[in-house]
Amino acid sequence: SVNSLATSESIKAYVDGQAGHDETLQQVTDNGNTTTNNIMIGSSNSPNNLLNLSKNVADGDVAIYIQNFNSVVGSTNETVSLKFAHGDDNNIGYEASKIVGGKEGDFESSVSNIKGFLSFSTASGTSLIPSVNNTEKMRLTSGGNLLLGTTTDSGAKLDVVSTSSNAVYFRSTNATSTNVYITNTNATVNNTANLNFAPANNSTGAYIKSTAIEDFSSSGKRTANLTFAVRKDNIFNEAVIIDISGNLGINQVNPTEKLHVVGKGIFTDQV
Repeated sequence: SVNSLATSESIKAYVDGQAGHDETLQQVTDNGNTTTNNIMIGSSNSPNNLLNLSKNVADGDVAIYIQNFNSVVGSTNETVSLKFAHGDDNNIGYEASKIVGGKEGDFESSVSNIKGFLSFSTASGTSLIPSVNNTEKMRLTSGGNLLLGTTTDSGAKLDVVSTSSNAVYFRSTNATSTNVYITNTNATVNNTANLNFAPANNSTGAYIKSTAIEDFSSSGKRTANLTFAVRKDNIFNEAVIIDISGNLGINQVNPTEKLHVVGKGIFTDQV
């Protein structure tokens, strides 16, 4: 009838008919399409498309499922993959890249364990073995964190790990300016925006900090200072500060003059 759902057998029969001969769908998958036709389901003929899947859905979602039916409690090693290959190695080809849907929970023991990740891998030209050559370069975690060059989630929304000395570039083609913003969205006094420097062992050795003196809730309440801190023997020292009056303090967090120095000074010329 018009409203009856297609069975796996009817889908196979339809695809076999599109292939133009009596091979089964598995044979077509194994051997390739041996006719001049393409394999199509619900789509018009397109000579460069091996498989066209389409469905008319108003105000809804059209989905393709790649599913692993494993249901072992505690098991998190299973993945489902979409692989892209080039070349001809015994009719299989060499993996160029792949997209993997993996598990961060077992999807069985509790709702909180229904969580996964999405990773992207590319061939690096180092081996003929796909698992060695086609390595992960980027991962989106269940928490929405983006990892580049690492699979370890630090909790940061963007985590970049690079073997190059030039780890990150920010580029702009604007003709007048290039800006990088470090923002805190809360309108609260004493909030800070910080730029930390960790020269070794992933530990902060110095930082630059801007502190909100007012809550920034309106243009008349937007006042902040700027502090430069260094670390010695595990103790941070806010060594230089520029306050809201433009006073510069050296070893003085509350400067009262345009230059306020606590400690001795050496000048090589006149002051």
